[in-house]
Amino acid sequence: MRRRDLLFAGLLAPLAAHTSAMHAAAVLRLGLDDAVTRAIAAHSPLPPEQRRFTHAGLLVRTATREFVIHATPDAGVVAQDWGEFCGHSRDTALFAAPPGEAARVVARCAAWLGKPFSRRLLWSAPGETYCTRLLAEAIAPEYPWPRMRVLFYPDPVLHPDALAGVLLQLGWQPA
Repeated sequence: MRRRDLLFAGLLAPLAAHTSAMHAAAVLRLGLDDAVTRAIAAHSPLPPEQRRFTHAGLLVRTATREFVIHATPDAGVVAQDWGEFCGHSRDTALFAAPPGEAARVVARCAAWLGKPFSRRLLWSAPGETYCTRLLAEAIAPEYPWPRMRVLFYPDPVLHPDALAGVLLQLGWQPA
């Protein structure tokens, strides 16, 4: 069995029989005060006083576990314990999946487990992704996500603040 399959089976096998007990929420966070977080915040499409988020993932809650599936430069797409994820945050916001959507979105995110992070933030790169692309494609792959040009990156990028604005339009409710 491949590494991704082992991760998927180990984390999500209990969900196969209990999808009604599974909850999923988009989680957006403001990272710790470091150079990377400041750079991401500086490129938000929002005015400075409204900038809030620098990272995104999917919080999955089962009867026995809470973890976040997200893409990181150091480890690629991982499932991280919810508490550990929050330990790298100054602020978080949750948006609950619409009724009936959780299992589909979790499965789409989990399919990326073990895949590499797209260091050039390429939207179209097969086999690699970044945090907001991972979540956007799991939620609504055909949606015209509001991406923007950022210096040094060849593809337009979906900023976490822009993702947060669209979640409400797609029926994801603050939790």
